[in-house]
Amino acid sequence: MPAYQDKSNKTWYCKFYYTDAEGRSRQKLKRGFKLKRDAEAWERQFIHDQRMKSEHAAVSLPWPDFVDLYIKDTDKRLAAHSRQTRSYTIKNHIRPAFSQPLNEISSSTIQAWTNNLTDEYSLTHSRNIYKQMRAVFNHAMRLYGLTPNPCHRVQPPTKRETPPEMQFWTYDEFSQAISHVDDLKAKTAIILLYWSGIRKGELLALTWSDIQGNILNIDKSYQRIDRNDVVTPPKTASSVRQVILPSQALKALTEWHSVSAGTSESDPIFPWEKRFIEDGIQQAAERASIKRIRVHDLRHSHASYLISKGANIKLVSTRLGHKKTSVTLDTYSHMFPSDEQSIVDIMEKENK
Repeated sequence: MPAYQDKSNKTWYCKFYYTDAEGRSRQKLKRGFKLKRDAEAWERQFIHDQRMKSEHAAVSLPWPDFVDLYIKDTDKRLAAHSRQTRSYTIKNHIRPAFSQPLNEISSSTIQAWTNNLTDEYSLTHSRNIYKQMRAVFNHAMRLYGLTPNPCHRVQPPTKRETPPEMQFWTYDEFSQAISHVDDLKAKTAIILLYWSGIRKGELLALTWSDIQGNILNIDKSYQRIDRNDVVTPPKTASSVRQVILPSQALKALTEWHSVSAGTSESDPIFPWEKRFIEDGIQQAAERASIKRIRVHDLRHSHASYLISKGANIKLVSTRLGHKKTSVTLDTYSHMFPSDEQSIVDIMEKENK
């Protein structure tokens, strides 16, 4: 923050830009200082006072207005998919939570709001909503000087709940179901998901060039955001992988390729179409009189099939694109044999 000397009368002045309480850039000029350090000290004090006014104005905003300021401050740092996910949470849960000024919201008010979450939503969803609320208050403390931060005394959602039972099709159920799917595109997608274990986003990102012989190259993921096609890197670095396909999957892909409108190397294998896989699963389940599962449950079905056949857990983990084998074990531990007698029987064979 330099100071300048007025040559005409040997006094000093300061001239600088600052941001006012409304966020606008303004210029300030102050003359008549006998010493350079006095001009510099006056500028420092002025900027400090303006910052305090700006911070006070921000934390005094009604809660919905401060949430809008938070979005403005942080939106550009997020990827498109993250912005969309956050916008749903903020619109449906965070902005309507309170109406009073930010600096009048107490810890007890936030705690009551937090406790109500688990009455309506799952524990996981409640915690995600709470994390977003905490992020807003942390932003207010870090950038606008909110003190104390009332969220620091709030206990996050802790309701115990029974995790939902994992659904999957056994091989027999899959065999029954797949013969009842009329739409060839949906049928091929379901077959590929069952025999590869890839995620839905990975499936929709595939182009014909991703198939090399019997190897499927997974290096991207598809998302539909605001009616636009968005292709991004996959979920994690370990999700970049090569999946060897069995002949059942290759046969289905060859048949689909022969009738598909898009057959150039860069064309998507499965152009986006709303709920085409879900509708195929529903049709199959109803006609075969078996349970209906979600698209992601085809991934669980693949893992279940491999585990039931005694596949090496490390290979299963790599095929699924998990970061660590422990993730696979934690997710699918209930699918492994739990009869300790079977272990004893293995050892008893040594005595025969």
